[in-house]
Amino acid sequence: MTPCWCPTSIMGSHPEPHPISTAGFPGPAEHQGTDLPHFEDFYAAKLRGSLGVTDADSVLDLRGANRARAEASLKDMLERSRFAKGKTVAIRLDPPPEGGGETLFQPAGRLLLDAKRRGLIERLQTLPSQDGLGFYVALSGRAERTPM
Repeated sequence: MTPCWCPTSIMGSHPEPHPISTAGFPGPAEHQGTDLPHFEDFYAAKLRGSLGVTDADSVLDLRGANRARAEASLKDMLERSRFAKGKTVAIRLDPPPEGGGETLFQPAGRLLLDAKRRGLIERLQTLPSQDGLGFYVALSGRAERTPM
């Protein structure tokens, strides 16, 4: 039995913390080094923050690119993906300038979100913080033909 950490005990409403049962749940020592068994692999990876640059099939590095060049590169990537098999791409963008300012994150995100709505992208998420600013994208690729 471990003490309760409910809001009322933290705020001091309980004369003393009431115990709660943790029977059947692994403790911290038992949980170290194990996978997340109650989650699908995709969601477990998302919680771990591991879907980043190293997990992608390729990287589109738009750091240092202006807005027009970045949009052209993204549109080209999306157009080419329609004729190839699906793959994952990490898209890297410049961080905000010192003191704030505009980045390519919003315009690139809007373009990618529109492509997701059109079915060109299966999965769209931001890169984990250790990889910097950008997106992790799973391209749908060409539709598989069914034999007649």
